[in-house]
Amino acid sequence: MPKSIEASLDYREMLSTANIGAIRRISGIRSANKPNRAVETSQWTRDCEAAAAEYVVARHLGICWNLGCGSSLYAGDVGECEVKHTLLDRGSLIVRPEHAAERIYILVTGEMPVYQIRGWYWGYDAKTDKYWNEMIQEPAYMVGQEYLNDMSEIVKELVGEV
Repeated sequence: MPKSIEASLDYREMLSTANIGAIRRISGIRSANKPNRAVETSQWTRDCEAAAAEYVVARHLGICWNLGCGSSLYAGDVGECEVKHTLLDRGSLIVRPEHAAERIYILVTGEMPVYQIRGWYWGYDAKTDKYWNEMIQEPAYMVGQEYLNDMSEIVKELVGEV
């Protein structure tokens, strides 16, 4: 099991990320986007927590966070990576069939103000029969935390050997 990294937000960071989450939710309402899949809490909370999870990953990796509010210079949530969040401490990394296989997916658990960056996994490694789960509302690939790669190894994947 990879070593998780604890990341705490201060008051300013909580305000900033919650505002980004609110902007995302209002944009979704305005454009009549259907709510996010089965979520363990309200869509408002989900958008705010997801924004904060992306922020803690960006801060940890030293990568500029694109805010995810419609315009992006990058392909993913944080650089070329996708951040997946759950409030569940033992939650799995969920990769959906429509998600890009050539991306790195990073799992973050927790809720404001404290998060755990659990680890990462390539999309193409997640999209195998081993992780396919049809026992949930919307079938997806679910990678348990014990299979995730340690965050200390991600730099090699992002920039090559150093």
